[in-house]
Amino acid sequence: MSRRPGVLAAFLALAFLMGAFSPQSASAVTIVKVYQSQHPVTLDGLIQPGEWSDTPIVTDSSSGLTYAFKQNGTGLLFLMQWSESIACPTCFGGIELGHQNNTAVMGAPSTPTIMILASPSFKGSVDDFVSTGEFTPIPVEQDGYTTQTTCGLDYTGGAYTAECYRPFKLNNASPYDFNFTLGSTAELGFAVGVFTQPGDHLATDMSTYMLSITNETYSSTSATSTTGTGPTSSSAPTNSTTSTTGSTPSAIVTTAPTTASTYAEELLVMAIGFSVLILVALARYERS
Repeated sequence: MSRRPGVLAAFLALAFLMGAFSPQSASAVTIVKVYQSQHPVTLDGLIQPGEWSDTPIVTDSSSGLTYAFKQNGTGLLFLMQWSESIACPTCFGGIELGHQNNTAVMGAPSTPTIMILASPSFKGSVDDFVSTGEFTPIPVEQDGYTTQTTCGLDYTGGAYTAECYRPFKLNNASPYDFNFTLGSTAELGFAVGVFTQPGDHLATDMSTYMLSITNETYSSTSATSTTGTGPTSSSAPTNSTTSTTGSTPSAIVTTAPTTASTYAEELLVMAIGFSVLILVALARYERS
């Protein structure tokens, strides 16, 4: 009887093992850099010349939200813009922050996210929420905590503009909130919708963007940023504006594809080595 089927079986086993343990590529995550602020911002929802020329202004295609982030040494400054055909008292636009141990698409009961929504329906135009994915987000005030965000909101020409600030040092914040410092990262999401129509909203998941707080400075004339020497301000956003005129910066974001598992690579090498040994033994057996 021919013993060649044994050699064929070994080849099939090798092919199976290579397919089973070959590293699989994962979708890339867009890193949104938070640059060092070079210009003060007035939190009034009116973009003054130069206010946001020191950081990229980008539009997310999934939610339609236009955003920009920077930090002034004491906290996070961010810009949000979204369109509505008419002024809507229950319309909202916002961001969502998630811890990197979050395994759900939009947060989970064990790892809630923090939603920061700007809307004309809120006192002060903004509110912070604890979100657990499929469940209705809960305002932090409901659990006795305080919204950490301050926003100025304006509606002009069919679009809302929110200019917001969140201090790095939180006060009576939800335990699920974020104590950001230089070097901090967080999952990032965007959402636009109408409260009275829960199904009528656009949003990203929490695996597309990653927020990264840096001390780098941004230049709209260069595709690369330079390292800053330190925050130029030690105070919260001022109520003054700069007269410097700046063009809208182009987007500078980087993608960081998830690397293959080292463990999987080791298993692949072991499987190939073991299969080669089987082939050698079978070949010798065939000749005997």
